[in-house]
Amino acid sequence: MKNNTITLKDKNGKKKTYRVIFAAQCSEVGKNIIVYTDDKEKNEEKKAYAIKINIDGKYKKVSKKEFEFLSCMLNNFQK
Repeated sequence: MKNNTITLKDKNGKKKTYRVIFAAQCSEVGKNIIVYTDDKEKNEEKKAYAIKINIDGKYKKVSKKEFEFLSCMLNNFQK
């Protein structure tokens, strides 16, 4: 993560840079979680995405349990 951005590869291997909203450690699942958005979306309501980062730097989609944790964090973040 550099300058509050993260660069990820899509399904086709193309790199894309996203703005990080926040990063947190989820002690319940023992992973680092990154919530990010694509600032290039035209509408006012932006989509938020989340991934978990392993120690080796590889990332995976979040599980249902992790998503519930993030939903609570996002709700608190909005307040």
